[in-house]
Amino acid sequence: MTTDLRALCERLSQGLEQDPRQLAARLGTIDQVSAYGSIRVAPSGPEFSAAEIWADPASGTTDVIALVPGPRLTLGDVKAALGPYAESPRLHPGDPRKARFSPWEHDVRPISVVVIAHVAADAVADESAPIERLRITCSPRSASATVTPPEASDASPPRTVWTPLLGRVSFGLASWRQGSLSDVRDELERVLGVQFVPCHEKVYEGKPAFECTLPGCGLRLNAWPSVHPELTYFNFIAVRGPDHVPGTPPPENISDALAAHLRSAGCDWYVPGLEESYEGAGVLGDEILDPDVVVAMLAPRWLAWVGEDEKANGRNILRHIAEGWIAAARGTAEPREHVARRRAELEGWSVYAPPRARLALLGTYAVAQQLSAIHDELFELRLMTDAERAQQHGLGARLAELRAVLDTIAAPVRQSGVEELRDQHAELCATVDQLRSSAGAGG
Repeated sequence: MTTDLRALCERLSQGLEQDPRQLAARLGTIDQVSAYGSIRVAPSGPEFSAAEIWADPASGTTDVIALVPGPRLTLGDVKAALGPYAESPRLHPGDPRKARFSPWEHDVRPISVVVIAHVAADAVADESAPIERLRITCSPRSASATVTPPEASDASPPRTVWTPLLGRVSFGLASWRQGSLSDVRDELERVLGVQFVPCHEKVYEGKPAFECTLPGCGLRLNAWPSVHPELTYFNFIAVRGPDHVPGTPPPENISDALAAHLRSAGCDWYVPGLEESYEGAGVLGDEILDPDVVVAMLAPRWLAWVGEDEKANGRNILRHIAEGWIAAARGTAEPREHVARRRAELEGWSVYAPPRARLALLGTYAVAQQLSAIHDELFELRLMTDAERAQQHGLGARLAELRAVLDTIAAPVRQSGVEELRDQHAELCATVDQLRSSAGAGG
């Protein structure tokens, strides 16, 4: 199996598996194409029991491949094929352990390939640990990327800098993604025509930031762990230039224009709001229990790729999600921590869909949240005897309401393409019908 895995990663790194459908056909038979663009594959060989492929929203090329091993596969097996690995930090003790493999990290190949191996949360993360799932991410390197250290880049050919960056400007952008700081640096250099060098005076999580000095300002790129273990938070800002004169008028803020320019090149950047900044600094406090604040915190990232005509719908979905989190949180001992965990859970969902599909993914998440809430309510009712249920005032009306909700979300459940949601929806419909019949509530 590891021979096949290495061969696949080799081909991906050389840019030989750019067409997701051709790759799917090479792996097996296409089973399903979901509403947000992933291709589910039934593998033809015994090496993998399941596979799913996602395309990059801008280029349409292969972006992410998820694989479930068939026979037993250990971290040691993959290490023998791809080289050493590093364990990613976990947000919660119950999260799966993840080992990151970065083969050919220092080679000049057209595609940067990273393999994340998921191991059970309670397993010891040594080489004998069995792997539950593999996730392969593919990131195109910039055309000018080499293994030459940035300090030696004075001999690089001249670049055409994106014109708005040449004035006195300010901006602040963010991006959540898998990948390394070097990968993101290469992306920005390619799209903006700038040249970064490491700044060893600005170190974050043990790694120096990258900086670039332009006539009117400086640029700084740094990163740190996000609230989800599979995603890194990248921060790209303008800093004062060396010739800044105190008391001069403030520079022009080009955050929105810069983010739009980067997204037009297929790069996943957005302008974070104050609520996200406050939450990151740990000063949001109980405001996190306000749906308006949660929506304001999530909308810039989740709706960055959404057209203006769809943003109102997106904000409505986010509000529904936020209200569900907060309602559940108020019944816990630590409501703020509960909302934080649910936010981390939602951010993790973004790993499974390209940026342009985030609105559809939000809809799927909201439906899953509704189904989960209905399941919890019905679970309590099923534990009761018929006599106990008969004492529940208004039970028939409530069951009718739940059935109406299930009917309303039937179409979104089908459109999600998620088999587990379809099964859960069918089970809940049957449970509600059974309870209504038992309670004499009518069909």
